[in-house]
Amino acid sequence: MGIPAFYHLPITRDLKCDLLFENSNKGSIYRKKLSTDRIIYGDKFPLETDCDSINDRGYFPKEALTEAEGNFPVAFARIVYRDYYLLESQLRVEYAPQNYYCYVIDSKADILFKKRVRNLGKCFNNVFVLDEEVDVRSNGHNMTIAHLACLKYLRSYPWKYAILLQNDDIRLRTNAEVVKILKAFNGANDIAANNPWDYTFNTNANWTLAALDLFKNKKLNTLRPLRITKSLVQVSISRAAVDYVFDKLNIGPFVKKLELKGYGVDELFWATLNANEVVNLPGGFTRKYLTRKIQTYTVTRYTMWKVNKEPLIPCISKYFRNLICVFGVEDLPNLTNLHSMYINKLLPEFDFAAATCLLENVYDRTYFPTENYSFDVEKYTQLRHVRFHKRRMEMWNQNSEFVESPQVV
Repeated sequence: MGIPAFYHLPITRDLKCDLLFENSNKGSIYRKKLSTDRIIYGDKFPLETDCDSINDRGYFPKEALTEAEGNFPVAFARIVYRDYYLLESQLRVEYAPQNYYCYVIDSKADILFKKRVRNLGKCFNNVFVLDEEVDVRSNGHNMTIAHLACLKYLRSYPWKYAILLQNDDIRLRTNAEVVKILKAFNGANDIAANNPWDYTFNTNANWTLAALDLFKNKKLNTLRPLRITKSLVQVSISRAAVDYVFDKLNIGPFVKKLELKGYGVDELFWATLNANEVVNLPGGFTRKYLTRKIQTYTVTRYTMWKVNKEPLIPCISKYFRNLICVFGVEDLPNLTNLHSMYINKLLPEFDFAAATCLLENVYDRTYFPTENYSFDVEKYTQLRHVRFHKRRMEMWNQNSEFVESPQVV
């Protein structure tokens, strides 16, 4: 039996997804038609979630598609609370038997959603739904705690990188492409380094290593301060960095102190540990660029904020939620030009066709690649934090002191 085509629910079965990605007159007319009468979907629709039904709706390979992918397992930690069917569809697109998938359910999610996600976890030996639910807040509270719970669980399994995700993050790249990107990082963590707003943390608090009791080795807890740094929640972290955080650091007081503030606290934990060189996090970065007012961004996820003056792509749908663009079918051609691994947001309650066709596009590139397919991984090696990490490793290997070079961009 061959690999089946991407599964569609009846409401999207007649979609011409390929046409939506075409930069042609026909494609433009079709996108216009669907954007004026959008297809929407909600979780209240009847949907069987026993293992037979789940497997009937998708293709879940039993072996790695390539040797390179098989030798480079990836872990995913995702916080979920709604849109079960979209999450199941995501798993169909993301799934590889050598990878590991951990879900943390928001305790506020409805009973039907929780039941469906837990059923999903019973169908695969590499998909885990944590027993403990977490009260995750939209202001960021408990987000770090939830992701750390997944990472702690995932440490029992062999993987090279862990990718932290939220409910509405949708895949742009195939698993083979993700592996190539992570290999290009060569141990560097894909974590941004930006200055946070003052309202996201207590600027008057004592953030020294000693006050935080950060290291398990008490001799390292000096009066040197941690400079609070910001990134998106969605980051890609090397296995060495994850192990270091759990084995060498006493993170409880730091997390607790971050959680005391009101908004955006979920964006500070990994960025701060990664950018403060005093922490010495494997694959880490630096804050030295911030002193020159140079911000560093990531490619794990792309978000188009309304306040962006020069976004990588426009928000053609012109629909924003919480100042974030919600992309529609009219945006699909532009999404394929992004270098990110994930995109946020596409919502089934706004445009189910857009989310469905984007996933079909990734599915088809995974299982039915065209002859002229190519993927340029070189641009990922040129990311500032990747080049910084490479330069630092070269200096350490030469047993010389690492001095940050302005040429690392």
